[in-house]
Amino acid sequence: MRTGGRGEVRGAAALTSLTSRRLSSCCGWDACIHVGTAYDLHVQYTLRGIPAVVDEAIRKRAKAEGKSLNEVAVEALADGLGLGETDVVRRDLSDVVGTWKKDAVVEAALAAQDRVDEDLWK
Repeated sequence: MRTGGRGEVRGAAALTSLTSRRLSSCCGWDACIHVGTAYDLHVQYTLRGIPAVVDEAIRKRAKAEGKSLNEVAVEALADGLGLGETDVVRRDLSDVVGTWKKDAVVEAALAAQDRVDEDLWK
């Protein structure tokens, strides 16, 4: 769980905390008070131009997990920004950049792949 400077919950814990509190009849959030701080509790976005493949993936995940499209989309945004429940392991390849050593056997094998067999193209 991540916390902010004044003890407020951040990241996945905040996401879970907010998405689990749905009791109010006004807008679905028990913390909603419709004054200045209400904006901080649940900001709304309108997203346009969602690619079909993204739409399909969100709908598929929502159905599989029994969640709303909104819940899955918010979780995906949080995960993409590194605020999700689990840390995504990424590999930085900077340690191997520029380390290729020429090898005669490898070079010969690569060159053989570049040759066109004229008999196959007749």
